[in-house]
Amino acid sequence: MLPSICRLAGRPGYVSFKPLLLMMPALLASLAFVTPLLGQEPHQNARTAQAFRVENKPKIDGNLNEAVWAAVIASASGFRQKEPHEAEPSSENTEIKIIYDDESLYFGITCYDSEPDKIRATELRRDNELSSDDSVWIILDTFHDHRNSFLFKTNPLGTKFDAQVTDEGKDLNPQWDEKWEVRARINDLGWTAEIEIPFKTLRVIDKKEQTWGIDFKRVVVRKNEEALWSNYDRDFKFEDVSKAGHLRGLDNIQKGLKLRIKPFVIAGVSSLSREGKSETDNRSEGGLEILKYRITPSLSADFTFNTDFAQTEVDQVVINLTRFPLFFPEKREFFLEGAGIFQFSTEKDRRGVPDFKFFHSRRIGLSPNGEVIPIIGGARVAGKLKGLSLGLLSMQTDDFKDIPGSNFSVLRIKRDIFSRSSIGVMVTNRQSRRKDDFNRVYGLDANLVFLENLRVGSFLAKSQSPEVTEGDWTYGTEANYETDSWLLEGAHIVIRENFNPEIGFVRRKDIDKNFTRIGIKPRPRIEWIRQLILSTRFDYHTDHEGVLQNRTHHFFTLETRFESGDLLRIDNHRTLERLDRRFEIRPGLFIPAGTYRGRDVSLQLDLNSRRKVAGQLGFAQESGFYRGSRISFDVNPRFRLSEQLSFDAGYGFNDVQLPQGDFRANLLNSVINYSLNNRWLASTMIQYNSADKLFNLNFRLNHIFRSSDNVFLVYNESRSRSDVQGRRTDRSILVKVTYSFDF
Repeated sequence: MLPSICRLAGRPGYVSFKPLLLMMPALLASLAFVTPLLGQEPHQNARTAQAFRVENKPKIDGNLNEAVWAAVIASASGFRQKEPHEAEPSSENTEIKIIYDDESLYFGITCYDSEPDKIRATELRRDNELSSDDSVWIILDTFHDHRNSFLFKTNPLGTKFDAQVTDEGKDLNPQWDEKWEVRARINDLGWTAEIEIPFKTLRVIDKKEQTWGIDFKRVVVRKNEEALWSNYDRDFKFEDVSKAGHLRGLDNIQKGLKLRIKPFVIAGVSSLSREGKSETDNRSEGGLEILKYRITPSLSADFTFNTDFAQTEVDQVVINLTRFPLFFPEKREFFLEGAGIFQFSTEKDRRGVPDFKFFHSRRIGLSPNGEVIPIIGGARVAGKLKGLSLGLLSMQTDDFKDIPGSNFSVLRIKRDIFSRSSIGVMVTNRQSRRKDDFNRVYGLDANLVFLENLRVGSFLAKSQSPEVTEGDWTYGTEANYETDSWLLEGAHIVIRENFNPEIGFVRRKDIDKNFTRIGIKPRPRIEWIRQLILSTRFDYHTDHEGVLQNRTHHFFTLETRFESGDLLRIDNHRTLERLDRRFEIRPGLFIPAGTYRGRDVSLQLDLNSRRKVAGQLGFAQESGFYRGSRISFDVNPRFRLSEQLSFDAGYGFNDVQLPQGDFRANLLNSVINYSLNNRWLASTMIQYNSADKLFNLNFRLNHIFRSSDNVFLVYNESRSRSDVQGRRTDRSILVKVTYSFDF
């Protein structure tokens, strides 16, 4: 089952690495030329915090009245605003004390508040963004590589948010849920929090004396104020740990978790009803959710067996009005942990949908129409090794219907260069039991940072499939320069007609894509406006013969950010699209080949999440939509009824009128959340798609009885009706329990 990547040269159809090798001299020459620009030291004037060793650990209860806290001085204070007044002292003082023993790092946080009765604290759900609450953020760069970090947040209710951050926020994974403790209390002076983060939760370097990167952020929601300890420059994000401060004083600490075994058991039943016939299946089983072994303090191996994702959140229902496949993000915890290392240099459009994704883990264990394919097991190795970032993944699926079982393997190696840049290689391989059923992709990429704010990415990749000998490659270059005042972007991406990453994602093939974007971001002296962002963008797509396929001119995008925290966005576009062949936009409704021109205007209003009623409101009107018209309306209000109860009512409407016929579509993606406390969480999702005659109901009750162990009660019901399958109803009810053993 383990990967055969090292033996690929002996496989049929072995690919030549000549194109990749030809790229290397040019790449190395360019790096030598720009070395003076790339070799800058990160944040030379960064602040320093001191951690103090203690013999007796504090009791984690949210009170800072113990002697162990009184005996040490504040390690971090003097926060300065990023918003609304850059570099000015924060309006409310914050003091943070840092202590440690052999096993854990502790933070004693005091958030003074001149109006404690106005402290905002409403959220109890773990890994919620906490955007509606006052909060404190901690970021730890344990390798001190100025790139990768661990992010922790909490609010005055002691709610947890934790995430892995890769390449200064290029990938942020909130599905990383590790063991740490927090308690918080509101008092007459403001609010306090105590946090314990075990060293075995983190990855650290193997040295007796350690220096980490560290920074803190405090949010006071009612003032729409953000204050930071070190990185308060508006040109940078909090996740830009190259601008963080330093944590010193750590000496002779525990080097991390050695072994964790986390099995699971599931008890449940599912039923399928179709045209009066019903089938029932026993869904009870057990397996190994994860076995984690720490090879070195910075490199770990994970193993899984008979993996099941019964507790995973369902995808939102959508209507596809294009001829291209939809992109759905990964939501399964096993694949999300450490996913940042498998990121490849790719360009995304303004909606976050990639043109090309080298590795997309949703291809493993899910069929093209979303059916679950049994996963026999797999292994993953990820971390740092001798200056390299290393990722190796291998998963084996079982036979499913007419889909043969296959091995999916991914190898990623990345080398950090200079202060914030990197170069890397990546290989993916899918191989079924049949020797002539395989797919491989090989790639090189580079991500370079110049003069702090200019990022340049470049990639070259080639796929290999049976009986395909040409047109199976892609390359691209993108550049981005963004500060608090300016925005400049550009990209050139080529995807040939036979490029086929079967463990990846390609939105469309046979394109040469060029785009440019320029914007200004003034802060006018108007009391109720914080910032304006005015930009224009041009996209131009041709095929490999240079024939125009798409042209989009985004005349202007105007985004207004108000001091209240609300946001208003207005877009105006002109489009041209050429269809070489007809496509089916809805069942039985075809758009013929031809050239189509259109114009659309859209508005979007985001209400600050601190409001009792927050959310989004959107409207778009497109004339010339395939020689017809389209009007869409989206309303996504969020009602915060209490600390325990909230309601997200997502509704979308499309009215499409075409020469071939008209249709309307209603979409419902609504969620009711109820949290008894931080450990008992319930959610109900109701989905409806009138165009596809689809109704989904998902109920999930989650009891977090230990820091990383859960009991899930999940009920799913799906009803659909189609001309092919008729009426169909799927139901399942499952109980899943995980329990981990740490050594």
